[in-house]
Amino acid sequence: MDIRRIILAGMTLVLTATLVACTTAEPNPPPAQGTMFLDTEWELVSLNGGPLIEGRGITLRFGEASLEGSGGCNTYGGSYTASEDRLSVSGVYATEMACMEPEGIMDQEQAYFQVLNTVTRYRVEGDQLELYDEAGSPILVFAATGG
Repeated sequence: MDIRRIILAGMTLVLTATLVACTTAEPNPPPAQGTMFLDTEWELVSLNGGPLIEGRGITLRFGEASLEGSGGCNTYGGSYTASEDRLSVSGVYATEMACMEPEGIMDQEQAYFQVLNTVTRYRVEGDQLELYDEAGSPILVFAATGG
């Protein structure tokens, strides 16, 4: 066998291995079965078990590996990783507008961003998304609002 055939065979093996690795790796599987999780906008209904200030909804929408929404005043984004019932949120960033009304909205928004960074688990049941902290406490509860 001449050297050209050996090189060609080697290159073919490397390309095949690369293609197989690329097609079998799933970068960030969606957290829930089906597409409801990804195709749904979620509105916060409970923060640390307490009620929310009315008039400014806090929303959450998941992309393939990122998330975004409204904190009630500012828009925000970040990234997440998920597997089975585990969910980890990181790199949360937000615009820096100040909202004076309703009273307390800025404090509520900051509390939401802080809690969002502590999420470790999730559960989707019907039209409800519950996010839990490491201790297993439901810290954020959302209701589906549509697509």
